[in-house]
Amino acid sequence: MVIEYIKKAWDTYKKNATSFIVAKIVAAVIVSVIALIGLGVMFSSAGLLEMIELYAEGNVEQIGEIMQNPLGPLSAIVGLGGGLIFLLVAGVAAVFLKIGIFGMAAESLRGKTKVETMFKVAKQKGITALVAGVLVGIVMLILLMVMGGLSAALPLVGAIIGAIILIGIGILFSLVFPALATDKIGALTSIQRSIKIARKNYFELLGLFIIYGIIILLISWIPVIGALVTALIIGPMLTISLVFFYRKKK
Repeated sequence: MVIEYIKKAWDTYKKNATSFIVAKIVAAVIVSVIALIGLGVMFSSAGLLEMIELYAEGNVEQIGEIMQNPLGPLSAIVGLGGGLIFLLVAGVAAVFLKIGIFGMAAESLRGKTKVETMFKVAKQKGITALVAGVLVGIVMLILLMVMGGLSAALPLVGAIIGAIILIGIGILFSLVFPALATDKIGALTSIQRSIKIARKNYFELLGLFIIYGIIILLISWIPVIGALVTALIIGPMLTISLVFFYRKKK
């Protein structure tokens, strides 16, 4: 029963609430700081912010003068490139810390977990998680492009069908990180196991996501508090549920 996984997640979360809350906040701060540095480099060093302001004011001639300066385009390229590098690092850090939190979920199902586990698992399995994430991302990107074509042909109906297909296929990959956090396996093996287990237990897994989705939808109506509860409580509970689901079904 789906409720079993939610109840187990709640009971486990209560015993480890402080660790999960601190871990989520620390992860968010780390990723946000790196991303903000990237945006700062991109808009200040590249002079993009100045050009955007000039464009908004209608001073197109001054933008042309900046670009005619030999150092103008070079500064823009260097600043833009530097900013994108920081944003890429932020994305990588997010994946590393995400698998770290899944590691905490796996540990919490055995008793108590701690924030240090997030960094330990991130160090041990971060690269593997990144490879798995990229592979899944490529598959989803291809599907997104196909669905984009369908949406263009059938604007409303195509968009609805496309969204359903994307979500439906996305569920098949939802156990990739739980598999990596639980077992000593590679990226391809984790994807294969996720697809195999999710396919055999598809409707049960779908029901789990539907219930969590309804909970998040209801809580999101509460300004600020809803977002905090989702990030610090519901998010970790879903992570625990997925790890517990994987363990029971593998």
